[in-house]
Amino acid sequence: MKTKYAIIFVLINALAFISLLSCESSNDNQTSYPVGEFSWEKWQSKAGWDDYSASDYTPSSEYISKILTANQDRNISFIIFTASWCPDSKSETPKIYKLFNALNTPLTSSRLFGVDRDKIEPTKTYLTYDLLKVPTLIVIEDGEEIGRIVEYPIKTWEEDLLKILEK
Repeated sequence: MKTKYAIIFVLINALAFISLLSCESSNDNQTSYPVGEFSWEKWQSKAGWDDYSASDYTPSSEYISKILTANQDRNISFIIFTASWCPDSKSETPKIYKLFNALNTPLTSSRLFGVDRDKIEPTKTYLTYDLLKVPTLIVIEDGEEIGRIVEYPIKTWEEDLLKILEK
């Protein structure tokens, strides 16, 4: 009987720990986050993260070449929703910008929005895109969404982006 309660106790604690790691909405003592639209440079000065280099990520040159071919003569832009309080955003948003850099994507072709814990930001752009989790990378072609990557890519950022561009 004690073993059964021990297992239940471990499961409950594991679930509590997992919920803390998720970027779902939750309450904490900090109520002020950088919210609204930012340039990547301005975000780096506001988010308060230790590192923005994504040193653990190197985009595949093979996929970079394929993305550049798939993106040729297209009007593609990006919207990124992120949050300073979110560990997933802290880990993945720099990877998105490292990919953009590898693609020689002008930063003017992307818009970055910081959201609070309720996924709200003052420009209300989040309402247009039914934002549920962060980070979210939305791919836009000629003003219309053609795909998105939510929280983490299924494979890699470049493979998932190529799949969206090839649809």
